[in-house]
Amino acid sequence: MAKTQKSVFREIAHWLFYFFMFSVFGWIFETTVTTVLDRQFSLRGVLFVSHFDGFSLPWGLPAIAVYGWGGLLIYATYKYISQRESRFWKNPITLFFVITIAITLLELITSYITQGIWDANYWYYSWPGNFQGRISVLSSFVFGLLATLAILYLFPKTEKFFEERVNKNWHYAVIVVLVVYILTCLLLREYLFPWVYSYPIVG
Repeated sequence: MAKTQKSVFREIAHWLFYFFMFSVFGWIFETTVTTVLDRQFSLRGVLFVSHFDGFSLPWGLPAIAVYGWGGLLIYATYKYISQRESRFWKNPITLFFVITIAITLLELITSYITQGIWDANYWYYSWPGNFQGRISVLSSFVFGLLATLAILYLFPKTEKFFEERVNKNWHYAVIVVLVVYILTCLLLREYLFPWVYSYPIVG
């Protein structure tokens, strides 16, 4: 029983690691793209921004949560495919179209959810081939291509690395970092700056 619980604990930590990895990658990706396109630094994906008199204080991990959820979707697809021998899933072109559709739907649904919760649009695609600015042909192609490469090349290498090189108790570190981060956010928000209005940025 203890061994089973430890395996479940390790699996949860594994998924949390990929969530944060893709969230941070998303922040780097979007910050780079928007900075280049806008020709000035663009603040993207910092989890919270607190407004003081005369200035704003960003705090939290540099991460965009929708990329984290997208990463988990991609990782789940990889896990599913790695357990099957069907040629359908082994075909890169088929894989590209399937994962592109899945990611596009995730982005579309997320845009409606964030708008409903925070009454704000955190991204807007203005170039041709977009739907309400929420999704676009170009962004779907790029995300689908990156996801396909992750499934074919990234995950096999990272999984092998964790299996062979990383200490078997690495998952404890992931949980500790997560708990410390959440407590730090709560401390900042509820005790150090309770009078300051903060709002999340997800993209």
